[in-house]
Amino acid sequence: LDEAEPALRSAQASVRGIKKRDLDEVRALSRPPNNVKLTLECVAIMLGEKKTDWADVRKLLSKSDFIPSILNFDADKLSQKQIKLVRDKYLDGNADLTVEAVMRSSKACGP
Repeated sequence: LDEAEPALRSAQASVRGIKKRDLDEVRALSRPPNNVKLTLECVAIMLGEKKTDWADVRKLLSKSDFIPSILNFDADKLSQKQIKLVRDKYLDGNADLTVEAVMRSSKACGP
């Protein structure tokens, strides 16, 4: 986890730069690019959401506390179940889910 701490801090700093219009753009997508969808599913899981289908992720993006919840995110509170789910379902062996690929698809999801 100590190795991930600098990356988390960097991501939180990037999130501060996300504009409402960027989130609105993503939320308006009825069929987002797969890497954007996967990224936001990961975010939803780490924020403790139980449902991660696109309709529920769009609702999450609409919440007024979405950005603050990311800025105040405490990685130490992730459960082993959340970590395993994100690692197994999204990260391991998923060459499409890179920061660069996601940034090309969406400024709001890239950080």
